[in-house]
Amino acid sequence: ASEPTFDEAEARLKALGVDYERGAPEEVALRKVQDFLRVTDPSGNRHELFWGAVSDYEPCISPIGVSGFVTGDLGMGHVVLNAPMAFDATDTFLREVLGFGLSDLVNFDMGPGAPPVRIRFYHCNNPREHSVALVEMPNPAGADHLLVEVKSFDDVGRGLYRAEDMKIPLQVSLGKHLNDEMVSFYMYSPAGFTVEYGHGGKRIEDWSKHQVFEATRGSLWGHRFLPPPPQPEGAAEA
Repeated sequence: ASEPTFDEAEARLKALGVDYERGAPEEVALRKVQDFLRVTDPSGNRHELFWGAVSDYEPCISPIGVSGFVTGDLGMGHVVLNAPMAFDATDTFLREVLGFGLSDLVNFDMGPGAPPVRIRFYHCNNPREHSVALVEMPNPAGADHLLVEVKSFDDVGRGLYRAEDMKIPLQVSLGKHLNDEMVSFYMYSPAGFTVEYGHGGKRIEDWSKHQVFEATRGSLWGHRFLPPPPQPEGAAEA
């Protein structure tokens, strides 16, 4: 939030013996902030802490007619990171080093004969139900998915039809999540990770009254996994 709180975060990393790097001047300029540092969690995911974002405060006007994106006091959205080998250590890192709070957890049923996959969801100092999550499985893309939330359900429907018209492969069909009540679908990005495009995420205004719960499935309805897109020739060899 400010330079003093940034300095406090750096001092905390030093006190805990956590390795980190300060951003170089050209990296600071590229990110449009006053200063930042980077730190890597036990699963190899890189996190950056900054203060003093630079903005011209011009509104975001979609060239294709999206009514707007839900950001502001909720932050940009959320990101789900992979932690296939060091899940417990990474959970501890997010909570005890970076200071996130646990929102809820899922032991995702992967079907007969397969062990459940652990997913944990975390919040920070805003009303979004989760800003970061960890999933106990690998992903060659380096991350599982990120969420962009739009201001209307119609935006989601139009986005779904744009994706289909442009032959963008979907990973997960339209559905409604159990924990944050987001109505969304997932599509593959060119980099291989997926983008969740949704509306209607739940706000939690007072975290002191929130009850953490465990679910055995991720959605109230929908969100069916679809066949993966065909791999380009030579991808297996690469």
